[in-house]
Amino acid sequence: MLVASSPAFHALLPRSLLIDRVDRSVQNVALTPTAPELPLKTLLQITVIVCLGAAVGGRAAELVSGSIKAVQGSCSVQRGAETMTATQGMHLMEKDVLITGPDGYVAVMMRDGTRLSLSPETKLTIDQFTYDPSANKFALFLDLGRGVMAYVSGKIAHFSPEAVRIQTPVGSIGTRGTRFVVGLGVTGRAQ
Repeated sequence: MLVASSPAFHALLPRSLLIDRVDRSVQNVALTPTAPELPLKTLLQITVIVCLGAAVGGRAAELVSGSIKAVQGSCSVQRGAETMTATQGMHLMEKDVLITGPDGYVAVMMRDGTRLSLSPETKLTIDQFTYDPSANKFALFLDLGRGVMAYVSGKIAHFSPEAVRIQTPVGSIGTRGTRFVVGLGVTGRAQ
């Protein structure tokens, strides 16, 4: 006969079972299954991966500022040090730079419904984009370095008109829920 406190009894138990409590007066044993033991390093690695995945996955949708709805001719998107060919459906992020070539046109829809159209030889930077109605946080800051851009305001301009600004080499444009076209010549002067 094996007694719960004997070494022979413990040798028969799988490692995944743990003795929680032994009531020696009545000889009752409560067994609780537990997860298999993992090395501390493995547990730390799993924890870090899960935490990073949750942080990145939860914020991924927030990082998308808009997307390209139509593209014609030569157009590219610079994201950090990487330059990519612009394609229909491509997601745009904050700090992306859209550049159209001599035959390039691109149409963009921001997450708040703002619409942008760029003509040939245009360079536009999405400096900041924040659209969080539940927290009442809005911002759309664009930098038009050169070229021609048509703008139709979306929900950010509707909810917070002062949160929209288009910067050009010759000045800043504030919107009040409107549409307009702005053009900069080769010299950077407004037309």
